[in-house]
Amino acid sequence: MSTSLRVPRQALLDALRAFSIAGRELSFKAAADALFLTPSAISHRIRDLEEHLGQPVFVRKTRAVELTDAGRALRSEEHTSELQSHLNLVCRLLLEKK
Repeated sequence: MSTSLRVPRQALLDALRAFSIAGRELSFKAAADALFLTPSAISHRIRDLEEHLGQPVFVRKTRAVELTDAGRALRSEEHTSELQSHLNLVCRLLLEKK
C-alpha cells in the first residue's frame, strides 16, 4: 500500500485541465487566464498532478516553464487519446442518465 497522499478525483481532473492548457501554452499565467484562476492556483494544481504521478511534468524557470520528458509523454498521450476520452465521457454520462 502506498504511503503517498492520494489526490482526490476532482482535484486530479482540475490538475489535468490546468496541465492541458499550461502544457499547450507553456505558461502558468496563460492557463490561469483561461481558467479564471491565479498562476499560483495553477502551480498548486500542477504540483498535485506531479505528486499523483510521482514525477515532475514541468521544469519551472523564472517566468517560464518547460515540459519534462514525462510532461511531453503526457501531452502526447493527451493528444492521441483526446477523442477516445471524449467518447468515453459521453458514454458514461449517457449511462448515468438511465
